[in-house]
Amino acid sequence: MRYSAFPTRIIRSALAGGALLVVAALLSQSGGGAPPLAPGAGLLSPPLARAQASTNADLSDVAFADVGGGTTGIALSATFAAATTAYDVGVSPDVQAGGITITPTVAHASARFAFLSGSPLEARADDNASANGFQVNVEDSMGAGIDLVVRVTAEDGTTTKDYTFRLRRDYDDDDNGYIDVRTRAQLEAISGDLNTNGDQTNVPDAFSNPMGGDRGARFGCPSTGCVGYELRSDIDLSGSAWTMLGNFVTDFTGKFKGNGHIISGLNDGSGSDSSLFGLFVVVGSTGVAEGFGLTGVNVTNAGGGGAAAAYPVGVRLRAAVGKRTR
Repeated sequence: MRYSAFPTRIIRSALAGGALLVVAALLSQSGGGAPPLAPGAGLLSPPLARAQASTNADLSDVAFADVGGGTTGIALSATFAAATTAYDVGVSPDVQAGGITITPTVAHASARFAFLSGSPLEARADDNASANGFQVNVEDSMGAGIDLVVRVTAEDGTTTKDYTFRLRRDYDDDDNGYIDVRTRAQLEAISGDLNTNGDQTNVPDAFSNPMGGDRGARFGCPSTGCVGYELRSDIDLSGSAWTMLGNFVTDFTGKFKGNGHIISGLNDGSGSDSSLFGLFVVVGSTGVAEGFGLTGVNVTNAGGGGAAAAYPVGVRLRAAVGKRTR
């Protein structure tokens, strides 16, 4: 039977799943029957497979820097790993002006992140939106410290993962085991840690918000612990009478190095009736105090002793002593 050409009529019917059924009817000029369908013609096409949204809510990296882009004086407590979600971030007291920036990198390109803080957690504003990365202002004391949470939300919009970064002052930013001393209060705090192993509890406010943990670890010392104290700047003691480090019951048996810095204005005060006076009370036979200078020493009432130590016992003392009056 002959069939002449005739416009094809396309009928589209919406079926479940969004598939389209296409039916082609060829009508013969004589009104006769339609030709047989070709194999597979007029059958329901299979629906297209939908890509599964990723549930990857990992960070692949995170970077910290000061406002100038430098990384010196800022360190994570451990090498970053996606599976580890809590870190201490040691911030040296040298890092102050402006703050630090944190730049997270997501492991999946379609994931997104947000910065949170507080209890309960809520969005934290960028302290300087014009800076590269997210900026957190820091002060000398850092108040009560800063807990910053980076919440990653996966592509699926449901899966989330929180990374917590605890910003704390690191008082051993060169990791040599010596706790950094920059102020009078920090120098005075050595009285609470005469063996200088970092177990300092008597004057905790002198070292604001150290890293946390036990013994020396809280000051940012290496895992082997703290071994002593070191001057990181000159210190002026002239404002008021000096209270000697230690006592006559417990010797100073630790290590103290000055790195060439000067302690000036050491004085016992006009009302002192102490028979001995010095920077330290008793420096034991195993103690070491070296590499610092003393200038402007003014001792009015003490009957003896030395500027560096009132009662040194076989200790290494190397200090340039200046004026001493009685």
